[in-house]
Amino acid sequence: MEISGRRRTWLQVGRLSVLGILTVIGMLTMGEQNLTAIYAAIAICSVLSAVVSNFFMNRYPESGKPYWYLMVLDALLLGMFIYVSGGIDGPFTAFLLVHSLAYGFYLGPVGGLAAAGANILFSILFSVLAVNTPQADTTLSPLLATLIQSGQLKTSASYIAMRIGVNGLLLVSAGLASGILARSLYTESGQLQRALDNMAELRARSRQILDSLHDGVVVVGPGGGTLSVNPAAKELLGTDRPMEESPLGNMMRDFQRNRDFPPDMDLVLGERIIQCKFSQYGDSGGAMAILTDTTDLRNYQAALEERDKLSLIGRLSATMAHEIRNPLASMSGAAQMLATGTLSQEKAERMATLVDKQSRRVSELIEGYLSLSRSGKDFPTARIDVNSLVMDSIESAMHGFAGGVSTEFNPSSENPLISGSRIRLGQVLWNIFRNSVEALSSTPDPQIFVETRVNREDRSVSIVVRDNGPGIPENFRKRIWEPFQTTRENGTGLGLYIVKRIVQEHSGTVEAKNGPEGERSSP
Repeated sequence: MEISGRRRTWLQVGRLSVLGILTVIGMLTMGEQNLTAIYAAIAICSVLSAVVSNFFMNRYPESGKPYWYLMVLDALLLGMFIYVSGGIDGPFTAFLLVHSLAYGFYLGPVGGLAAAGANILFSILFSVLAVNTPQADTTLSPLLATLIQSGQLKTSASYIAMRIGVNGLLLVSAGLASGILARSLYTESGQLQRALDNMAELRARSRQILDSLHDGVVVVGPGGGTLSVNPAAKELLGTDRPMEESPLGNMMRDFQRNRDFPPDMDLVLGERIIQCKFSQYGDSGGAMAILTDTTDLRNYQAALEERDKLSLIGRLSATMAHEIRNPLASMSGAAQMLATGTLSQEKAERMATLVDKQSRRVSELIEGYLSLSRSGKDFPTARIDVNSLVMDSIESAMHGFAGGVSTEFNPSSENPLISGSRIRLGQVLWNIFRNSVEALSSTPDPQIFVETRVNREDRSVSIVVRDNGPGIPENFRKRIWEPFQTTRENGTGLGLYIVKRIVQEHSGTVEAKNGPEGERSSP
């Protein structure tokens, strides 16, 4: 496994510290035995090996050979130090355990076992040297020196072998355990480091993407402080402190305080229209706003609506010219006959009635034309109680054209509320009721049933209008929402087309279908 520069530094510092401390202690405690030169040689070897090995480690950072050379050299230096400081039974043999642990940590299980083997080998060599060297008792522990001086060479050899065996078992266990633990830690730390690197890379990429967005992004903490503002938001708002120096600050604070705050609002700054979409940020009460400059889009939409309106007016104008020409011709003929003064009273009344009917038809055509030219944006919107809207429309119809029709209303118990124009939606119900009343003109017992419903899944509101009339001819049902489509002799064919236009303005749908007794439905 590759060893980082920081770990290489700690290895050199650690080994120099241990060998240096041992050298100083040996020189202070055993100086009277004339071993100062040996301790000095150990210190010099330690320093020189550190310099040389550090050079090769820096030059060949991927090579593991310098660490193996250091491991063998340190085992030799420790063995020599122990040899001159009491032998295998001396007080410094514990540092062999430190040596096996250290190189097991740096070189893995194989390195730990190799360090233990090198320590065992040098322990055997220096123990044999200590027993067989003249005046060896000067470097042995008191116990071993006593055994050798008393002629118990065999006993001393057995004792040394026992100590080497026990120490060797500890060294092997320590080196192997240290290597396995180091390998596991290295693997986990490597995985952790890779995860941290990936997170840092993802964060950098996210920041780069955030900075390159054309939409502005403002992130606010739970306390209302600005956490992040991307360059697009600074350009749109004209400040890098939106919470303190722009109207967006008040809007975001209201969003954090008020859970019913609309998630989508428009912010007008000069000639710019900025769409603000709000959402929660984190679980601790933070907020995030995405800002989009919709000025050009709104202008384009307005231009398209104007073009569609002009196109519709152009198409309707040609049709209306034809529709108005017929009643005008009838009115003109009736007026000429009345102007002669030769008609009987009965015929004169008939001509006057004809003029009145045809003038009302022209008035209805013009009113329908004006309704089509109006936009839903020309009317204010508000929260509307649907049950109240339907009830008012029924009462208005009952006091007008639906006086002879039995009407039953079944309101929803949930008191549904919608956002829209009360005037425009009232016009929808008025046209549908009138259409039903006209369809019931030949029904003996005319009845209209009205019901409001709330869909519990998406909370949408439906108004269902049913009558017991003859129903809608099947070949006409698909064309019922088109302009100037009617089955009545004096109908304009604009009422249901206006209904469809207004419902679409409110993002709703409308459909007509035949039930057991005929059925018409509004959104």
